Amino acid sequence: TARPAAAQDPALVHLNSPYTKLHRAGTSLARPMDMRGWDALVKRRTDMDRYFDLDTWGAKIQMTSAKTENYRFTFGVDAARGETDGDNVRFRWYEDASGTPLAAPAIQRTASVPDGNFDNYAGFLQGEWFFSPRLTASAGGRYSHYQYRTEAGVNQATTTFKPLSKDDDAISGSFGLTYEVLKDVHVTANVANGFRAANAQDLFFRRAASVGFVV
Repeated sequence: TARPAAAQDPALVHLNSPYTKLHRAGTSLARPMDMRGWDALVKRRTDMDRYFDLDTWGAKIQMTSAKTENYRFTFGVDAARGETDGDNVRFRWYEDASGTPLAAPAIQRTASVPDGNFDNYAGFLQGEWFFSPRLTASAGGRYSHYQYRTEAGVNQATTTFKPLSKDDDAISGSFGLTYEVLKDVHVTANVANGFRAANAQDLFFRRAASVGFVV
């Protein structure tokens, strides 16, 4: 069933309510809560449009020292910002037994994730040491800081988002050895830990998932 156009004036939703329409058409029900007669004549339809917009931009500065006989270093900083915006728009309307809409849809706007800014800052350093023409050791580290700030908003019809903030830090690193057995043949061993900053959905999603579950 095609969704009818929404009313521009919210008052039209009341003036063109399904019960008023049926009454004007000469259909008599004892009252709107007479559900047996109501359900036989009227069907409720609901559509939900979900929008989520994430804008991200950032910058990175990296420098590498000249390679000497014994070592080479790489270091730098990077920063990024993400901005979230999105709504769940519910359209609800009623149709008669023939499928004809009885009123323009009533519109309800909510959100699954609050609007906000999400910032990440990091610095990193990596070194390589050449112990022999065939043996190279490498080690590196990265420090990350992220901060999230969200705005107040409507989560569901009866609940709201409060302004929230979260700050956290993480340190990750790696160490490895590379040995050249033959030209173009290398044996490598490496140990490292990694870090991924939580995103808006990870931290602030507050609604049933459209597919599967949110944990």
